[in-house]
Amino acid sequence: MIQPGERRLYVEFTGEEFSCYYKNTSGFTFTPMLGKLLVEFNLTLVFPVFRIDETDYILATERDEWIVLEQDGETAIDLKQADY
Repeated sequence: MIQPGERRLYVEFTGEEFSCYYKNTSGFTFTPMLGKLLVEFNLTLVFPVFRIDETDYILATERDEWIVLEQDGETAIDLKQADY
């Protein structure tokens, strides 16, 4: 995964593959569970294409907030920090 070059990420829900590049990983935690090891981590991928076959895809944060990439026909990224 960390080798240079484009990768394909298959998303079962959509039945499609998306081009992406590995950027980094962080936040590793290891938890022993009944003879197995649970590994949790953050994975950052870069997607060079946001639209496939004229279909718009919506990105969301882990808090279920939408990330707006296009507004009024112009590409924009809305990363406003919500007040919690």
